[in-house]
Amino acid sequence: MKTIRLGVFETNSSSTHSFTSCHTDYKIQSNIEPDWSGEFGWQFEFWHSPEEKLAYICRCLMGYCEDSQENVDKALKPLQERLENLGVHFEIPTIEELDESYGYVDHSGDYRYDIEEIIKTDEGLLSFLFNNNNGIQGGNDNC
Repeated sequence: MKTIRLGVFETNSSSTHSFTSCHTDYKIQSNIEPDWSGEFGWQFEFWHSPEEKLAYICRCLMGYCEDSQENVDKALKPLQERLENLGVHFEIPTIEELDESYGYVDHSGDYRYDIEEIIKTDEGLLSFLFNNNNGIQGGNDNC
């Protein structure tokens, strides 16, 4: 489900992950080191740092393509180049880094289109990454 109210984009899938993105003030960091070990699963948590959000975005865009470096590069290179053009640098992870990190996004394929919608404009991408009020709320409906 997707709801836009009062200029804030929010989405929710089975009470698991909910995204909040509003275009307000933010300060760009020139370098981000994504938290590849981030586990974006069923915990009740709010992921709001640029490192967490970029790792989440990348993992959603990668889907399950971690079978080769070529596929990882193909999935992430457009985002890396786009951010570079906006003055933000990050390194695409190696297959070894991904294998060692054990990070994941639970149901990442379900969130890919929501993430693509949030980051489709440069303003949306930068605001989502660098505004600490924007982020991902994790949780589950097993309580």
